[in-house]
Amino acid sequence: MFKNLIIITTFFCCFFNMVSGKNNVEKTLVLHLKPQYDNFGKANSMHVSYDVVFEDDLRTHYINLYLDLMQSLGRKDDKVSDLIVKDENGIVNINPYKKDTRKNVLVYEAVKPVTGKVTVEYNITAASPFRNRGSYIDMQASGGGLTGSFISILLLPPFENKFFVRLEWDLAEGTSAVSSFGVGNVTSGPSLSYGSLLYAQFIVGPVHIFPDPLPEKGFSVAGLGLSQDKIGNSLPKFQDVYEYLRKQFQASPDLAFRFFYRSYPEISFPSGSAVQGDGYGSFLLCIPPSDQLRDNDSMLALISHEMLHVFISSLSNEWFREGIAEYLSTILPYKGQFYTDEVYMELINEKAAGYYTNDIRMQPDDTDSNMKFSTANSWTLSYNRGFLYFADLDAKLHALTKGDQVTVLSLVLELEKLKNSSIVTEKTWIDLLKKRAGNWAVEDWKAMKAGKLITPYPGAFGKNFTAQRLDAGLFDLGFNKSKGIMKGQIISDLVKGSNAEKIGIKEGDEVIESIDLYPYYGSYDKTLTVKVKRKNEILSFSFSPRRGSVEAYHWVLAKNKK
Repeated sequence: MFKNLIIITTFFCCFFNMVSGKNNVEKTLVLHLKPQYDNFGKANSMHVSYDVVFEDDLRTHYINLYLDLMQSLGRKDDKVSDLIVKDENGIVNINPYKKDTRKNVLVYEAVKPVTGKVTVEYNITAASPFRNRGSYIDMQASGGGLTGSFISILLLPPFENKFFVRLEWDLAEGTSAVSSFGVGNVTSGPSLSYGSLLYAQFIVGPVHIFPDPLPEKGFSVAGLGLSQDKIGNSLPKFQDVYEYLRKQFQASPDLAFRFFYRSYPEISFPSGSAVQGDGYGSFLLCIPPSDQLRDNDSMLALISHEMLHVFISSLSNEWFREGIAEYLSTILPYKGQFYTDEVYMELINEKAAGYYTNDIRMQPDDTDSNMKFSTANSWTLSYNRGFLYFADLDAKLHALTKGDQVTVLSLVLELEKLKNSSIVTEKTWIDLLKKRAGNWAVEDWKAMKAGKLITPYPGAFGKNFTAQRLDAGLFDLGFNKSKGIMKGQIISDLVKGSNAEKIGIKEGDEVIESIDLYPYYGSYDKTLTVKVKRKNEILSFSFSPRRGSVEAYHWVLAKNKK
């Protein structure tokens, strides 16, 4: 699900080598970063400067600078300004930027070759808070500071080889900075690829931190925009969950997990993105002002999911990467007694409903990526399909391989060890299934990939819960195929005969309140209310966003637990 979207991306475009010298000595790029503020003291932009380092000993080079278009976000307001490029001869003129759609970047090209030391400096504004769909990599103003991923602020030549990065912050009094790499002025531990730098995360401003002082290793939190009453005593609990999961995966206590959060008025529903590096992981969570961290089991589930991405990186296939994070972030905290029976059952049924009411639930997995966003909840398919597949597999492993001798967790741990000595692919997973479980497990995997409906095996999610069959309607919003209903959205693509059309919603109506659709994907019967403006009239419509009747399942407490 989009709420748990992880970013593991490599940027492949490159024109020339800037690092890794002749003797394969990796160079260090020093980034000088200074938040800028408006007349009211609100952070609104970042000043960036750095010296370019080249790999060779030549005195003259051609130079292009790249700014990623962040296409999924529709980058528009976060523009580069006051760009100055200097070499040893003085100011270097830069041609008007050109859009390279193949590489999805804006290219700033020097009008002539540069000579000697080259310095680049510029300002870049924060992104519009009214954002398009996509992962949370944009730089946003929040709580008196700025948060984002480095892709949102860096105008760089396209690196080819690995390099070290040194962050040097110029901070206002009472503010601090934390990044995926560590606290304050810090050098990346390992050398980085271009992509791993772009998707690393940062937060700067009057950040709320936990624990104080922030450690370089283990679990930590840095956030902006939430009052203490909305945080409560949740952070120690999140730390306990992290420690429990770390021990389940036999991970080193030296592994760093940095949990960043931001909150500002334009956020309509909680969502986030995670990034994994060598020896660290970080997660940026976006929280609506109406929401809170304290006493919030949904937030705990979301954060647990992102923690899992730090420990599991063997297979990048979405059904595996997101499915296993969905499954283990549900079942492991329950086993660790962080969820009650009722909360655990609610989490199971949300994901089950998201799968069984999905109108492309039987679409083969290898075409899922092409179906993304084709319907309102199509993006959830690989998450929920993977979730139920692993639950089914775990139950069968327990029944067919002599109890707990082989489990999904033990298979994943073995897969993680294999990646240290070889390249792990889906074939590695298939071979492991055959070796540890048998041909039946391979056939089940093939059936899941082919889109066969997953029907629960007895004992899925534990002996305390029983699956019951029911008839359910497929999720059907009835208009715009979007992941969320956004304030200001104009109703279009209204489906004739849909419940939305029957209740009176019309093409051209303007939505006046944003709605997070995820709770409706994860429900068999929740009624949706949409408020719209039609000419000068405010109207409210309530309807069931579903159609038809299909086979589905939900879980209830076993009779001996009631």
